[in-house]
Amino acid sequence: MLQGKLRLADHLIYSIKPVKGAKTIKMFESQDVKEVGLRNISNAKLPKNMALLVSGIYMLQGIAGSQDVDAIKVTTFDTINNIGAFANGEFKLKANKKQLVSDTSNRNFITTGFDQVPKGFYKLANPRLIHDDIDIEFEIELGTITGVDPNAVIMVGLVGTATIP
Repeated sequence: MLQGKLRLADHLIYSIKPVKGAKTIKMFESQDVKEVGLRNISNAKLPKNMALLVSGIYMLQGIAGSQDVDAIKVTTFDTINNIGAFANGEFKLKANKKQLVSDTSNRNFITTGFDQVPKGFYKLANPRLIHDDIDIEFEIELGTITGVDPNAVIMVGLVGTATIP
């Protein structure tokens, strides 16, 4: 950094996935490719020479017009608090098979009534570092899919400070 070759910047990596009636939703997968409006990383890995210090996580839900990719890309998102199956589920975050956040309640993303907190945002008490070329896994577990719309989609974002070349 002292030589000006490495800079720090606020950064958000995100992924949008349809639920498709599944109780387990894997938000970052090795076969995923970067596509504007769906996700901004490929292969569930940060780009080369980037590290991300994750300080918070977003989780939002929406109802797409259909399961068509273009319909998913124009979905409007809101908090998970009105969808009981999402609100009562759990999530975990792993990088390089190491647990960064383990089996934590999705209720942390319910921000209704908290005017000073962005919608669906969970601030981590201890920021977590993710290195480049490391598999990122963010898995959402639902106890039920009762009450979940067939065209439901979930957006997850990992926000923090990134090194950029």
